[in-house]
Amino acid sequence: MRAYTFQNISSAIDWIPYNASNRFVILVEPGVYREKITIPKFKDYITLQGQTKYIFDTVIVYNANHGSANGTGKSATFEVFSRYFIAQYITFQNDAPFANPGAHDMQAVALKLSGDFARISDCFILSSQDTLYDDRGRHYFKNTYIEGNIDFIFGLGRSLYERCNLISNVNATTSGSLTAQGKAALTNFTSGYSFHNCYLGGTGKMTLGRPWGSNAFVVFSNCYMEAVVDPVGWTHWTDSYGPSNSTAFFVEYQNYGPGAHSLKRANWTRTIKPDVAEFYASTDFIDGSEWL
Repeated sequence: MRAYTFQNISSAIDWIPYNASNRFVILVEPGVYREKITIPKFKDYITLQGQTKYIFDTVIVYNANHGSANGTGKSATFEVFSRYFIAQYITFQNDAPFANPGAHDMQAVALKLSGDFARISDCFILSSQDTLYDDRGRHYFKNTYIEGNIDFIFGLGRSLYERCNLISNVNATTSGSLTAQGKAALTNFTSGYSFHNCYLGGTGKMTLGRPWGSNAFVVFSNCYMEAVVDPVGWTHWTDSYGPSNSTAFFVEYQNYGPGAHSLKRANWTRTIKPDVAEFYASTDFIDGSEWL
């Protein structure tokens, strides 16, 4: 196996051929890499791995936002359109000006996943509004720290989050939202987020999510929730009750902690049976036996 040295991460990705069937590993030395990076479609089987297990040693950061990039998706510090992407021991960060609730054109994506079969483990993903664009495809997140304040995990991906830290950084006197899931069609399992054995904490208040799509799909199971979770639990997309509230699939199952139980929870959430909860909490939800 031959090794090559590159001056930056973009150059390493540019060197990798299209339509390769073998895996290419980019081992990244500790440092701060101020780059805006895209892995295009058909550059499959790329692994991006920090050289040390200290995640903050290796940081990829940029400062674009919706306004400066002419679109939320275009603001991503790191975006992936290829299949079978793996990241480990990396911090993905967008350090654009902090977005407070109600701000306009301040969405700033740190990581955007638009390819199928992506695995993110032992990483940090940091921004404020729209931190992680979990756009499309099947994805697996494990032992990853994700921080933001407004819709900071959003998109139409079909993803399992296991043992992740989901941290609100909203101002202590205001509130934000964790998810904005975009599933619009009734077709089963084409899109949805499942959070299992995760920790929810941080500052201010946050709801667990709001329906970006009319059939938004989000499940929290066996998660520890600090009091940062708003007692209402879930909210609607606009300031008035809309049809997506009655058709969204929002579920809490056997969560615990001071933010997990409230008599004020929205009355349009769903309940599920243990066998269904077990399926959503397993890699079967993302067809893991095919690719993990």
